[in-house]
Amino acid sequence: MIPVLEPFGSTKFWGFETWPKIQKSWGKMNKKDQIVASLIGSIHMLAFLFAPFTYTPTAFWVGFVGYMFTSLGITASYHRQLTHKSFNSPKWVEYILATWGVMAIQGHPMEWVSAHRHHHLHCDKEADPHSPYDGFFWSHMGWLFDSAE
Repeated sequence: MIPVLEPFGSTKFWGFETWPKIQKSWGKMNKKDQIVASLIGSIHMLAFLFAPFTYTPTAFWVGFVGYMFTSLGITASYHRQLTHKSFNSPKWVEYILATWGVMAIQGHPMEWVSAHRHHHLHCDKEADPHSPYDGFFWSHMGWLFDSAE
């Protein structure tokens, strides 16, 4: 049983009733999905365009360290501490870890936790927001662009 997200009770911060699971065109996406798609697309396009010309060993290590911190923010904070309540820490440590999770650009902690708890309640079933049965693209990132308004 997944614990309730206090103080919000069973409030869901994601539109899990969005069906059917299809990739929408830009014009049919809502404003939030357009912002998410723009942010992800811009980051990847800028990296593709500028990485070859701005590479230095220092830049590589800054990127690597940033990746490690944001990975820790998602795995330790969002997933283990906030979603599953696997461990407790002083509030200042919880806030630092959650900030690192925010820097991974995977959404607000409450939204991420809500979606992940819903995923665990409905693993690999129709109500799973990112089931692998809906295809590789959908399970990894397509669901990010199909939120309810």
